Amino acid sequence: MIQKAWYGYLKGFLFGIIVFFSMACEAQLLRKPAKAAKTQNIVSRDSTDSVKKVAEINKKARADTSISQLLAKLEQRVIHLNKDLGLLRRGFDTLEISEEIPEIEDGLDRLQTNTGRIQSGANLRNLNSIKVTLQQVQIRVRDAQETLNKYNEALITISESQAGFAADSSWSKLPGDSLLRLNYLTKLNPVIKKSKTNDSLLTGAIKSIGLLQTRISSSYLKCAELLDEVNVQIKNIQLNFSKRDAPVLWQAKNSNEVNSLEENLRFGFKKNLSICIYYLSVNIGSLFFALFLGSVFFILSQVSTQKLRKSGTANWDLPLHFLKNKIGLPALLGVFTLLPFSLRNPPAGLVEFFWFLMLITVTIIRWKDWPVGFRLMWIGIIAFFILFSIDSFLQEITFIERILLAISNLCAITLGWYMYREVRKDKSRYHKLMNESLFIFIIVNIVALLMNFAGRVNLARVLSNSAVLGVALLLALQILREILLEFLYLQVEAYQYFSLARFSEFKKMKEKFRTTLGIIITILWALALAWSLNLYDPIAEAVGNFLVQRRPVGEFSFSFSTVLVFAGIIWLSILAGRLVTFIFHGDDLNVVGSRKNKSGSLILFGRLTIYTIGVLLAFAATGIAMDKFAIVLGALGVGIGFGLQNVVNNLVSGIILAIEKPMEIGDVIELGTQVGTVKQIGFRSSTIATFDGSVIIVPNGDFTSQQLINWTHSNNNYRRVEIIVGVQYGSNLEQVKKLIDTIIQQNQDVVKYPEPIILVNEFASSSVNIRILFWTADYDKWLSLKSKINQAIYESFAENGIEIPVPQTDLHIKSIDPEVAKILRGKNNE
Repeated sequence: MIQKAWYGYLKGFLFGIIVFFSMACEAQLLRKPAKAAKTQNIVSRDSTDSVKKVAEINKKARADTSISQLLAKLEQRVIHLNKDLGLLRRGFDTLEISEEIPEIEDGLDRLQTNTGRIQSGANLRNLNSIKVTLQQVQIRVRDAQETLNKYNEALITISESQAGFAADSSWSKLPGDSLLRLNYLTKLNPVIKKSKTNDSLLTGAIKSIGLLQTRISSSYLKCAELLDEVNVQIKNIQLNFSKRDAPVLWQAKNSNEVNSLEENLRFGFKKNLSICIYYLSVNIGSLFFALFLGSVFFILSQVSTQKLRKSGTANWDLPLHFLKNKIGLPALLGVFTLLPFSLRNPPAGLVEFFWFLMLITVTIIRWKDWPVGFRLMWIGIIAFFILFSIDSFLQEITFIERILLAISNLCAITLGWYMYREVRKDKSRYHKLMNESLFIFIIVNIVALLMNFAGRVNLARVLSNSAVLGVALLLALQILREILLEFLYLQVEAYQYFSLARFSEFKKMKEKFRTTLGIIITILWALALAWSLNLYDPIAEAVGNFLVQRRPVGEFSFSFSTVLVFAGIIWLSILAGRLVTFIFHGDDLNVVGSRKNKSGSLILFGRLTIYTIGVLLAFAATGIAMDKFAIVLGALGVGIGFGLQNVVNNLVSGIILAIEKPMEIGDVIELGTQVGTVKQIGFRSSTIATFDGSVIIVPNGDFTSQQLINWTHSNNNYRRVEIIVGVQYGSNLEQVKKLIDTIIQQNQDVVKYPEPIILVNEFASSSVNIRILFWTADYDKWLSLKSKINQAIYESFAENGIEIPVPQTDLHIKSIDPEVAKILRGKNNE
């Protein structure tokens, strides 16, 4: 029983141990997965930290490698900053503009203050003077605006550059490495300081330029407003130009006058003087350019005159009159006469001043050509020019001024009548149209007197001034035409072989260009009168509108302005071609012994170039497209194919003549049966002057299609002369040859080289013929030289007993009729 109990206890103990071990093992197994999970979490966390560390390292590496790009951008920014700072520190050149603005503002304020006075008694001359002043102010304001706009554009560029620098975030990204970061910040900080300095200077410059722009803009608006107001007044006066602006003369004494004549004179003088000074200060360059051209004219004329004097040519100054002695006065006449036409809208006072100087100059030039009585009367013309010029600038109308104007018109009418009668006595002592201009002077003064009486004072003023101006300007322009022709003569003679051109050639040249210059001076005279009558602006506006208006013709439209431009360019091209022809060929080749001109090809090419350029410019100026020009050429080609072959052949032949130069102007040629001197080589035909005085016009195609003999082409005008002389059989031929050689050697017109040749040529039926060959240096003298040699040979042979036989014929009769023989014997017996 005890053993069973012990065995039971032992069995239970063992079972408990087994259960304990099994539970312990199970617990141990449960602990291992948790530990593995914990270990796995630790490993996972460590790997994530490693990835982050690697990413941070890579990021730092990328930041460190981009430092070179940042430094490059920083260097470019420094370059721009230095450039901008240099510009801002130097500042903009606004000193002149700053000094001009107060002057402009003060002048505009004075004009605005005096607007009421201008409106109350202004005439067209005064209003035009004010208009000129405002236009010049407007030009100055526009120039200042353009300058300030350029400065403002530069500031905008700097401002945009600064804004781009501030908006760029790449500058704030610092390198990861401490050394690189320190290096980068060392270079970045000065740039930031410079940028702040740049901002400060930029702000100040923008304010300064902005203030100037504001003041200039205000001045421009005020100037434009005053200019519009003056233009409206001018328009109103022009529309009412012929209407009454004052009471009739016998009622004017009781009219209310604001200012006296003396005050009007003082005010008008000061105002016009200030306007003229201001205009000249702005347009001083045009004045100096005109003086420069006058100086060039004087120097060229003086040099040409000295060359001709030193050349020893007799009567070289025969065609000259105005440029014979005093060259300075003609030069000044050209400057004073043409300068107002070259200026842009000059004030009336300045124009009157220059034309007064023109009147004085032309009086000095023509003083000795006039009789004493006409000289005294011409002094009256000068006095009326001064009086009427001053009167046309008076601001207000006064009774005393009207009385003086009426008396002046009466005196001018009387003076003009006496001058007209004086000119009619001997027109040759005066220029053309002198009597016609004086007649117009009388008529216009009569009309001015009537207008003054009728109360149209401004119209009377303008007419009086225009009358005397027309006489003076027409005389000056005609003299100026003659001066230009004489100047052209001087240049041609002084620089073309220094020889005297015949007076007939100078007359021919004057006739060629007289018409052209006459058209030009007529246009200038008409423009001057239109300006004097205050009709230039309305006429110019009306003509301009008429010319620029487009007129449709089918699908094509044109304007008269383009037609005039086209015709004007072509006309100028033709005129230039004629001028080139005269300058390089001013000799009369009909005259034997005239100088030879080797510039025929140059003349032809020059004219061809001028005409080609003229046509191309004409098409370009009128806006005709080159494709349409090609259509014209195509149509011309069709015309050539149908009927212009000969014309084109001659034109092409003319070009071939110019290129190959088989002949030149002055060459002696032989074409077929015609022999003569080449006078002119043209596009279609050339001219040959024969030795009997006739002129032959030969198409150029004949020179290229026929055999051309040029006697003076390559031997410098030499000509070989041939003489055949016969001596009797039995003569001493050596003696004959010596006598002939002596005669040839003693003649100065026979050249020594090539040497003369004396040959026994042939045995003729009744003589031994001697052939004599020698050369002369002057082709034109070969006939006279041959005659002299023949005469000398004849006289020498006669002195030395050498007979020149007469041709003889021996008749041998073989048979004769007996009846005829008897008759002949009977006659002999008788």
